[in-house]
Amino acid sequence: MSGFKRSIIGLIVLALLGGYYYFYEVRYQGKKAKEKEISEKIFPVKKSDVTKVVYKNGKTTIVFEKKDEMWVITAPVKTPADGKTFNSFIKTFAGLKSFRKLTDVKWDDPDFGLAKTPVRVTLYDKNEKAYTAVFGNSNPTNSYFYTLKGKQKTVLLVWVYPKKLLKETLFDFRFKKVYPLKPAQVVKIHFEKGGNKVDLKRVKNHLWEIISPFKAKGDRYAIEGFISTAADENVIRFLDNPPQKSEEFGWDHPQMRIEFSLKSGPGIGNKKGKTEAESQGETVTILVGKARDKDHVYVKVAGQPGVMIVNNRYLKELDKKVFDFRDKNVWDYEIDNVRRVRYEDRKNHLVIEVKKFPEEDVWKLVQPKKLLADSRAVENWLWDLSSFRVKEFLTPEEFTAMAGTSPSPAYLFEIGVKGKKKPLKLNLFHLKDKWISQGSEPDWYYVLDSKDVEKAFKTVFDLKYRRLVKFDDTDVMRVEIKTRKKHYVFEKRKKLWYTKIGEKEKKIPNIDVLNLLWELSDLKYTELLKKIPDKSKLSSKAEFKLFDEKGKSLGDLTFSEAKSGLFFICTVEGEKEVFKIDRSHTKKFEKAYLKLMQEQKKKEK
Repeated sequence: MSGFKRSIIGLIVLALLGGYYYFYEVRYQGKKAKEKEISEKIFPVKKSDVTKVVYKNGKTTIVFEKKDEMWVITAPVKTPADGKTFNSFIKTFAGLKSFRKLTDVKWDDPDFGLAKTPVRVTLYDKNEKAYTAVFGNSNPTNSYFYTLKGKQKTVLLVWVYPKKLLKETLFDFRFKKVYPLKPAQVVKIHFEKGGNKVDLKRVKNHLWEIISPFKAKGDRYAIEGFISTAADENVIRFLDNPPQKSEEFGWDHPQMRIEFSLKSGPGIGNKKGKTEAESQGETVTILVGKARDKDHVYVKVAGQPGVMIVNNRYLKELDKKVFDFRDKNVWDYEIDNVRRVRYEDRKNHLVIEVKKFPEEDVWKLVQPKKLLADSRAVENWLWDLSSFRVKEFLTPEEFTAMAGTSPSPAYLFEIGVKGKKKPLKLNLFHLKDKWISQGSEPDWYYVLDSKDVEKAFKTVFDLKYRRLVKFDDTDVMRVEIKTRKKHYVFEKRKKLWYTKIGEKEKKIPNIDVLNLLWELSDLKYTELLKKIPDKSKLSSKAEFKLFDEKGKSLGDLTFSEAKSGLFFICTVEGEKEVFKIDRSHTKKFEKAYLKLMQEQKKKEK
């Protein structure tokens, strides 16, 4: 430490000691104040028993009351309290203890700050018994501050931490959102902006319906997000006593009007409590008035005297059209519940149908021929279909104007869902470079994204089972890899993989073995050959053998290479077949294989 730093620290210490000396030796005319160790609660009441709090700081008096298990401010304004700030306040003061008391001093000494403008906190229990304390200045070392408990005139010292809570203002304590509302409380919404009007209704749980300007299924996430945005915007400033002239704020012609009809019943998010509006099952109306300046707008809850100032993004984020509230999903199904998929390509006279056999947990092709299907490919197909989204809604009249009077769909999709008597159907038209579908809403046609639609077209080859070997990586306990020069053995014991190097065993990273197994199980052939190509043109690379814990073979695969591509000669359950795979489909597998070989070489060193 440099001499300069030591000098600075010395000066600080001397200043503190000087302040302490002045306060206790000089200020009290040489009569040292005596301190006595104590441990005493300032407010001898449990936090759970407090029903009312009066907080007085200078000319400001704030009254908090518990109503239906919720804290509200009842003076100087009536408004909900900010739960986080007030709970921190009540938790701290209900548990506050004094650690020392001063004797031989006068409580009204100006240095204590307890006589003229102290902060006064009064807690009331459920029997309306009051517990009061006043709080003054910090002591010279700024580690405690001075307190009087009840009617006592003995100066007490408590930790200085709660003092920051005594600086809170009315704004800090009040609920600073537009309105204390949860989406689950709302059963109806009426929205107006300019000439745009939309009415929404909750059908059941999270199911919503547009009822005006026309009937259509609502988008749960868009609607409930709209509710949250309207209620949860942060208020920058409150005007509790604004001028009564409505034209000054634009209440006579608001830019936006939102009416939330609330259900009656227990408060949402609070098991015992209710909001005032909810207990009556009434309507909460939010008005957005004039712009205060370029960055802020006036907002008001109808029936309440106050005015709020919020950021003007509030108006932008709530500026919605009926399209924004509509459900844009074309399908509504859970993939796990699908039992049948039928696809008709009428241009090419192709019909593909797959069925799920739950007892075997497999998908099988039943048209145009019976084959084992690739379950992952079928489920990916279903996922692609479920991701269809509407870009534009067309009325029957608009569709007819585009397609003519007797349009014929080029494709048909049918999805049979467990528990539903009729399959879900989707007719698909290709008109003027647009993909248009007709789904569950007979009065509407949907314009779809071309990229989404093109992913849904399949062939038998796409859906049939084409993986070289079928196994679960958790079943594999031993892997053998033979090359022209070496023989590698990897074994799993207690979830860890080991490699055999001579008579010794060394741990090898699990992830490297698993990556090889994952990529091996994911290999799909691009062509099934009737015979093995001319061996003179093949270069044998490696042979892979997989075994379970009982030593049963799970797959026997020889990896060879030719100029025309990669070949795998696979023996599974005694049957040998030859598969061709395009080189572009094996990159991940080869990368995983090389990574494992690198780790093997490290262990051999």
